[in-house]
Amino acid sequence: MKPTRLVVNIYLVALVQLLTAWIGFSVSRDYLAEAPGRLGRGGWETFAATHVAFDRKNPEALRDTMEWLLVELGIRVTLFSPEGQLLASTHEQPPAPLPRQVAASLPVRSFLPGPQRDTLAVGIHEAGKLVAYVITDRFQFKRPLSNQVILAGIMLSIVFVASVVFARSIARPLRQLARVARDFGSGQLDARARLARRDELGAVASAFDDMADRITALLQSQRELLANVSHELRTPLARIRVALDLAVDGDAEAAREALSEISTDWADLERLVEDILAAARLDLGSSAPGGLVLRKDEVDVIALAEAAQRRFHLAYPNQTLTLDLDEDVPAIEGDAGLLRRVIDNLADNSRKYSEPTSPVQLRVRSTEQGVLVSVIDHGMGIEAADLPHIFTPFFRADRSRARQTGGVGLGLALVRSIVRAHGGEIEVTSQVGAGTQVNVRLPRRLPRATGGVSSKTTSTEHSDTSSADVLDVAVP
Repeated sequence: MKPTRLVVNIYLVALVQLLTAWIGFSVSRDYLAEAPGRLGRGGWETFAATHVAFDRKNPEALRDTMEWLLVELGIRVTLFSPEGQLLASTHEQPPAPLPRQVAASLPVRSFLPGPQRDTLAVGIHEAGKLVAYVITDRFQFKRPLSNQVILAGIMLSIVFVASVVFARSIARPLRQLARVARDFGSGQLDARARLARRDELGAVASAFDDMADRITALLQSQRELLANVSHELRTPLARIRVALDLAVDGDAEAAREALSEISTDWADLERLVEDILAAARLDLGSSAPGGLVLRKDEVDVIALAEAAQRRFHLAYPNQTLTLDLDEDVPAIEGDAGLLRRVIDNLADNSRKYSEPTSPVQLRVRSTEQGVLVSVIDHGMGIEAADLPHIFTPFFRADRSRARQTGGVGLGLALVRSIVRAHGGEIEVTSQVGAGTQVNVRLPRRLPRATGGVSSKTTSTEHSDTSSADVLDVAVP
């Protein structure tokens, strides 16, 4: 296998680590672990002199000891008397003795440089008196050159094989990640890494897959938005075009009948534009308590509910919105315009999925933390599989695109965003064929991080604010 750049880099790093470890071991051995005179600098020479001193009175044992030092440690030894008389030697050419004054100054349990290069002089003392001294060669740990080459080759080969294995374990998932990223970037939205690893590469692959899932969901939502908007725009625009054509043709009676539908179509178009603008300005999916700049009003929720009932009856005279209100509901702090949108969207959503003869109930209750607002209907209900997704932007439980259930799927997403910005909670319970209940819990005070703008506008006035004003208030 031809080494890749990654293999070369890992191999070089391994060699540097190996060299650093060897240097550190050598330094620690010579300067930290072994002090001079204790098998460190001069330690082996002192060790040899000690053995010679022990056997110096036994010629046969002395000869064996000096041969052992030469064979095993490679140290040649020459033994002198204090006067400089040669007693024994394993040197081919015995060194010259030390001058008397130098020999007399040899330290106890230590050494001095010898008369020749790479030699040491070690004194032998008994009762503090010099009785002999030894001149030794410096100890050098030597191996045959061939063994050193073989050992170095084995070490380098092991490092190389380990580098190749390690590089492959990294390069293979990296290549897979790169391929998946290229495929995903080229439009293959189902491309995923799916690396079953528990290390950092597995974490990166999992993060990439999560990102791809979110991007895919976002793109799918955008497609659904375009499809929903195009469908919602086509029908009312077509009816308006027909009414105009009839008016141009001079058929006043037919034009008058068509014009009766234009107000409804126009209201649908306004609602569609409002929802899209609100979704963009509220940054759906990321609103959190304190995440929006809210107008701080003292909101009378009872008055807000009554105003919502009046608007509902004016817009849909053939359907009923009933009120069930506690008498002691406290005023809460919040943005009245946005809270109006919450109630209107929930009531309108319940109307869409209920029969015209089935009333929608708006209930307001006082709680220890604040206020509970509930919207209850007895319509078609929501499938259990769709319930976890109803707050997702552009999601529609009813995908038939019927006129009475029109919209682009932003109503509940906007409601959740506004409720969360007020520090509240929203929950939905539903049963297919029996109806749906939406509960909104709002605290009495806004979260501290809201950064709201104080307003002297009363909740009643604010509840009648135009949709454009509501959107302007919601701008972060």
